Amino acid sequence: MFELPFYTKIKKSKNIFLVGCGGGYDVFTGLPLYFELLQANPARTIVLGNLSFTKNVLSKRGEKFGPIAIETRYTNYLPESQISSNDSADKNFESYAEHHAWPKNYYPELYLSKYFYDNEKTDTPVYTFELDNTSVPNLRDSYQAVIDKHAIDTVILIDAGFDSIFKGDEEKMGTLGEDLMSVLALRTVKNVKNKYLICVGASTEANISEYDFLENLAGITGMGGYLGCVGLQIEMESVKKYVSAMASCIPTNSGINAQIVSAIEGRYGHYMPKYLASRGSLATDFHINPLMTLCYFFDYNTILKFRLWMDDKELNEAASQGALEKRFDKLREKYFDKSKYTGGRSKYV
Repeated sequence: MFELPFYTKIKKSKNIFLVGCGGGYDVFTGLPLYFELLQANPARTIVLGNLSFTKNVLSKRGEKFGPIAIETRYTNYLPESQISSNDSADKNFESYAEHHAWPKNYYPELYLSKYFYDNEKTDTPVYTFELDNTSVPNLRDSYQAVIDKHAIDTVILIDAGFDSIFKGDEEKMGTLGEDLMSVLALRTVKNVKNKYLICVGASTEANISEYDFLENLAGITGMGGYLGCVGLQIEMESVKKYVSAMASCIPTNSGINAQIVSAIEGRYGHYMPKYLASRGSLATDFHINPLMTLCYFFDYNTILKFRLWMDDKELNEAASQGALEKRFDKLREKYFDKSKYTGGRSKYV
């Protein structure tokens, strides 16, 4: 039987950190891999984390890890949980219930922990890294705190989309800041033997060209950093659990995952994902297609070599997402070649 290079490389990994790197619900797209890794070796420790759009993370219930992260557990919100005198009323689970409107109901990490409690019968934490108030050094230090606690030997960044593998000279970069911050933060963490990146959901993001993705995939392949691809199919038990988790965790809050689930269900073209109709979207806003179901595996260190300016001091010390993006835009002004974007290159393949 075929075996992906990624599977061969990860067989010896014992303590794995799967962390969403682009904000939003990125960690959810890593759930099929999470369940597959556990099935292959139930003795493994697999830790989940997510760079989060959740507001005021550090004010919520949970142990703090580094400058900008907490350990989010659903069990901290159960009625029998002890609430200290300095806890505010909005830390009750009911405060984040589905009947509240966005952004009041936005806390995907807490809902995912609840999904594990209700469906897998486990008290599974999801480490929540606050994007709003972070910097590259602060994110790195919070990564390090989680890595040290669990003796992590392998970190896998999870990107819902594929702007994390953009070189930097593309015409349109999608939402580059979150992924870039995560890639840079992982660069200097200590005591981790293996680092990887996975991308799921090609063509789910606006302002990104599939041509750029394919060109970059070829470039990374030529450098030896492409470790294989697998299609997510609903017949897979791990994919069934992913779809179930999304349905349980206010799926209206994730446009990318809603498109991925639609593609897994076999939808195609200008189809309205069932979870997004209430958001006022139109079917013509989407182009559901099988590319969205593919999960690509990459060697992280090769991505660092492939991307431009990864050793730039100002990028690596950026004090905020805004500062990071401003510096990146300044760097790429010199390299952007508009000529290769003529003739409809930015359209669907």
